[in-house]
Amino acid sequence: TRYSWNRLRCNLIPDPTVNLTINGYHKSTPTSKTLTKRSSLELQWESTDADSCTGAGGAFGLGISKTSGKVFATAESSQNYTVTCTNDKTGQSASDTVKVNLTCTPSCDESACSKSCGGGEKKRSCTGIDCNPYDQTVSCNTQACTQSSWREITPPSN
Repeated sequence: TRYSWNRLRCNLIPDPTVNLTINGYHKSTPTSKTLTKRSSLELQWESTDADSCTGAGGAFGLGISKTSGKVFATAESSQNYTVTCTNDKTGQSASDTVKVNLTCTPSCDESACSKSCGGGEKKRSCTGIDCNPYDQTVSCNTQACTQSSWREITPPSN
């Protein structure tokens, strides 16, 4: 712990500290929290010897100023969440960061083949395990082509 000297009051003022948790998780081990996309997030922070705090990342983009509190959000992307608290008397600050990694079930939306019969290609939109979207082109082979010269025959009546 480092202390700052306040000349006006002739006393030592401790530097601020801050602790950030996400869904009750702190960064101690492992270094990040893995969640699924669109999971609910509860970001909670507490500080000591601080006069104000600011946040960065996702839900903190709305801005925070309290020295402790909670923010609720939805996980939309992997990112760092950081809260920084400052002691206005000394100008000293402290930060805490928790990284959230998202995981998704890989999936692709199917689309129609570019030809009505025979071979062709189709493009599909996919989402990877890292929740990032990508496009994929795959070859396709549709059912056999219908014969236009065929016609329906009515059987003779008895």
